[in-house]
Amino acid sequence: MKTTFIVRGRAISTIDLIRALLSFGFGAFMLIFHLTTIAIIAWGLGALLFIDGAMDLLLELRLRQDRSHLLIGLGDMALGIITLLNHQVTLVLLVLAAGGFSLLQGVGGLWRSLHQPDRSQRGAATWFRAVGSVIFAIILVLLAKFLLIVAYVVLGVYLLFDGGTRLWRMFAPGPVHSATTEMLTQMENDSDFIPQDGLRAVVFLRRNGALGLGHVGWAFEWQTGWFNAGSVENVSGRAFARPDVMNFWTLHTLDPVAAMQRQLEPYDEYKIFIVTAPKPRDAWGAVVWVSRTPYSVVRHNCADCVYDVLRTYGLSGMVDTAQLNAPKDWYDALPATSIPIAVDPTIMVRPQALGRLHPGAPTDILLHIHPGEQGVPPTWRLEGGRFWYVASQKIEIVLQSIAAVLQRARTVIVSRRASATATEGVAEVPMADPRVRPPRRDRTPVAK
Repeated sequence: MKTTFIVRGRAISTIDLIRALLSFGFGAFMLIFHLTTIAIIAWGLGALLFIDGAMDLLLELRLRQDRSHLLIGLGDMALGIITLLNHQVTLVLLVLAAGGFSLLQGVGGLWRSLHQPDRSQRGAATWFRAVGSVIFAIILVLLAKFLLIVAYVVLGVYLLFDGGTRLWRMFAPGPVHSATTEMLTQMENDSDFIPQDGLRAVVFLRRNGALGLGHVGWAFEWQTGWFNAGSVENVSGRAFARPDVMNFWTLHTLDPVAAMQRQLEPYDEYKIFIVTAPKPRDAWGAVVWVSRTPYSVVRHNCADCVYDVLRTYGLSGMVDTAQLNAPKDWYDALPATSIPIAVDPTIMVRPQALGRLHPGAPTDILLHIHPGEQGVPPTWRLEGGRFWYVASQKIEIVLQSIAAVLQRARTVIVSRRASATATEGVAEVPMADPRVRPPRRDRTPVAK
């Protein structure tokens, strides 16, 4: 299947077009055939809850670290079965459960505020948050069905708008933006910069990987100036793969860009981050854990692996992969300048690393992890109830998108009002009537 095609000078990914059409079509379907769509959504939620609960059970049976995984897994599986059998009752129960959870949080916060008073600004914020949680819980409990309808309509409008916006960006007439000389110079400066008060973390992207969804890899710097680079390639494209067939690789290198380019399919671009409090040893423990954890398209794909390694390394401010599942969407949301490898194929190496290098010594060391070496799973991957966490992150990204649209609309309205006010404030200069003769100039000579 053709992965990209050209429209108006733009390279459009086939998978992006499919995603836009699905979003637009499903949003329209939701608003027109609401009863059928509610049943489809409920069945999908039931299946996800059952699968999530089963994965929590498997995690507990494998690690045997926290009995709460067992209870959460059984609860999710039971709720999933109930949802598949009677979705109308379950959706209301989910809203009521969310209300009860919010009520418990709010009451707990008020209890702590009353028994441990804190008159600082932080204490006041905690108190207001607790009161807000209680009010939100009461609203959820009293207006459960009404709020379900509101949430359903908002979701349908959001999907319709999101798909329409994606399609407009693909096919709208207009100039094709390309990198200017100033942008390319800035990119080269970014890759040549060597921080003195921190170490570097790098995210690499293969934009057309995974049928257009994208593929990412990592690199992080040691104190010696060497980098650890790696990825989970999953060349077979399976939704689930054992560690021995998911094409994991890692190496130490002085040239991470060249290491990425030597893979079976080269990468296209990268972003560099400065980490002021790096923890490379902890990150290596996460790399070992990644190498022994089966690939899963929903919980442990290439973007999840990069996120886990670099977050453990100390990189903050990354978008959670639970919000953006497509690797290239996640990469594009990272707060840094993307540098095309074709423009700048090198990352500057620290002089001390080159100074210790013997003539003829290799600059790449392919690593084979010893079976006895213990990996360290990130703490956020040991928590149960992944379904609820992902659902909350999805809701957050939807709310952020809606807030961004409203903010842009407000900016446009304010700018237009300001422009109209400025136009009205300009005094109009009366036009001279051509029928009126101008007064004769006094030609009396001036006395000298």
